[in-house]
Amino acid sequence: MSAFDDIRRALTDAYGTGMIFDDLTASDLIKAAVAETYPGELAMLRGLVRVLRTVVREDGSLEEARRLLWQHASDESAAYSQAREKSSPAGVDATPADTTRRAQLLYAMSTQGGRWKSGRVTRWYEANGYEGLTVRDARRDLAVLRDRGHIHQHDSAGVRFFTTSLNGDSRG
Repeated sequence: MSAFDDIRRALTDAYGTGMIFDDLTASDLIKAAVAETYPGELAMLRGLVRVLRTVVREDGSLEEARRLLWQHASDESAAYSQAREKSSPAGVDATPADTTRRAQLLYAMSTQGGRWKSGRVTRWYEANGYEGLTVRDARRDLAVLRDRGHIHQHDSAGVRFFTTSLNGDSRG
């Protein structure tokens, strides 16, 4: 059983009649992973969905479902606060456009493989219609993906590059 299967099962509607998102793909999961606001956000949401499905199926108690949702809101608020305190400068103030671009960059890195330096990222920006982005933006995007554990940083003889293990290419 893969994590992909777990997520697809978690996204089955509350009555088990079908997928909420029938066209969920591996690249959607990459985007979701990049978009986590705090470590473990996806796991917390998956757990909540499982519990809510069980509550609704067993006794149909909306009051218990409401209580669980309020508890989740409280837990999530605490996690957001903790994430803001621990967040690296590279990830602060990310816009939805930043998150989307980084998800697409991670997907490109995982499918194309190889060594990625800031220059390669800026060429990728240009080839994919991201105008006005600089080497500084590339460095920030790579740092965010590294800080979230999606890519690996390699430093040797004054050269820094990044690889991803999503395609098995994490060699230096």
